Amino acid sequence: MLKINPGMATDQATAAPLGAQAEAGGQAASSQAVFRNAVQLLSDANIKALLDALGKTLSEFKKLSGELPAETAREALNLGRAATGADTVLPRGLAAMVRGARSGGESLAAFAQTLADAAVLGELFPDGLKAETAAAAAAFARLAGESGDFTARLLTLVRQLAAAPEGDETLLALAKVLLSELPEDIQAPAVRADIAKAAAALSRSVPEKARQAAAFYNLPELEEALVWQKVADSLPWLKLPTATLEQSGRTLREMAAAMSASRESAAETPAGQKVLVFTMPVFFADGRAYPAYIHISRDREQADNPAAPVRETWLRMCVATDNLGVVDMVFHLRGEQQLSIRVTFSSREAGEEFRGVLPDLRGALADSALTVADIAVVALSEK
Repeated sequence: MLKINPGMATDQATAAPLGAQAEAGGQAASSQAVFRNAVQLLSDANIKALLDALGKTLSEFKKLSGELPAETAREALNLGRAATGADTVLPRGLAAMVRGARSGGESLAAFAQTLADAAVLGELFPDGLKAETAAAAAAFARLAGESGDFTARLLTLVRQLAAAPEGDETLLALAKVLLSELPEDIQAPAVRADIAKAAAALSRSVPEKARQAAAFYNLPELEEALVWQKVADSLPWLKLPTATLEQSGRTLREMAAAMSASRESAAETPAGQKVLVFTMPVFFADGRAYPAYIHISRDREQADNPAAPVRETWLRMCVATDNLGVVDMVFHLRGEQQLSIRVTFSSREAGEEFRGVLPDLRGALADSALTVADIAVVALSEK
């Protein structure tokens, strides 16, 4: 059961560095130790620079969302929200956040590539795909959608074949079975010329290992299936202007890099602390996305040393919001149960409003095994 010592929520009217004492009733000395050392993790100036850089990408992403057709913007937003949505990923913890950022980055990068493929196909077929070719691509898309895992099976098989340079008869047999599931429409004579042109134009975006595996196993149908996959994925976007597709692709790739925690770094300090630092966007249900900076520092475990000091874990999370400015949260876990929290707002009004929800916070954490030693709410003076 969560325990929160009474009188532990505090508020300060003026700016205080993270090393300042958190005045918290009878726990003042403990709070001083907690927050004096707290998180000389990275200078505030560097954090601001990281948040500003990610914020600029998010601004471009927001601008792009306003310029794109609604379905395109909605697809990009849904990919981001599914990966790092505040309502879905944050409650599952930091590990889920890191995984979500990476998978979201991969999804956005794949979407960017789809738009790039659509741009290539749009220039290649300025009058649009022939009806037979479009129908064959739609049949391929239905196969991927109805089977659910066809695309995943295809890509997994390509990776497995590429990793077996000496040849693998079992994998070859599996490949032939999978390729036998392809719709007959894609073999129709009327579409052969179009798919040959598409394959030549899109060959650079087909992974080299996939092309090598197809050649090694004498399976041209394998590479062709990957091309059909690209054509099928591009179908919804072929009517967009090439310039729009190219600009969208560039912004989505930047967003993908941000989602993939491109500024992530992990290290171990001379004192034996493990440190992980990364930035990521956090998406909200109403479509907003805010840049976040996260820094985790944890003492090395010394289970075999009874005299070792209590293991401590620090988490700092800074989120740059539109209306509240930067919200700076520091969590300090001492041992396995004792938790101290410090939340800093840029205005007194925001701090006062947050203090008003502290009872809800206590209730939300009521089933936790943690004991909250103190909660410090710092409201910086308005300048």
